[in-house]
Amino acid sequence: CCLAGACSDNDEAGTPPPTICPQMFRLELACDHATRSTVEISITSSIAEAPYIYLLIEKTQYEALGSDEALLRSDRQRLEALAAAGEMTLEAFLEANLVRGNVRSIVVRELSPGVAYYLYAYGLTPSGDVTTRVFKQAFTTEPVPMAECTFETTLSAKRTSIRVDVVPSDKNQYLSLIHI
Repeated sequence: CCLAGACSDNDEAGTPPPTICPQMFRLELACDHATRSTVEISITSSIAEAPYIYLLIEKTQYEALGSDEALLRSDRQRLEALAAAGEMTLEAFLEANLVRGNVRSIVVRELSPGVAYYLYAYGLTPSGDVTTRVFKQAFTTEPVPMAECTFETTLSAKRTSIRVDVVPSDKNQYLSLIHI
């Protein structure tokens, strides 16, 4: 039922690590003040010492995965890739990136307008063992109203590069940048 030492920060010799009961570990997620490109998130942990991870996913991407189990498998692959890119073991990467305690009023930026997302979190040990169910909170960023706007584009090519200039007819309109 319980995990002994799954999340101990206690380095004192002879002191036993805390015991975490996954059935008792809950994460309460809140998404407030969503704008066109941001959301404010808060997470309340029922056990301050228990490690967890939180992430965002577009609702359509989550639905394409089909289940929380598929989401966890996808996350594991992504976390392993991030660890390898940083030339770290998965355990070292997770130890550096897992969260303990509460998260208060963090603003997440660079979201797409008018898109449904899930903020989700779950208990995770530094060794990569999932200790809870997936907790989810849905939110949607504000849409951008469509407006009449045309664009004048010019291209200039050099031997090793291309420059694209785009000038909107209405410079006061909100423009969304797409990275290629």
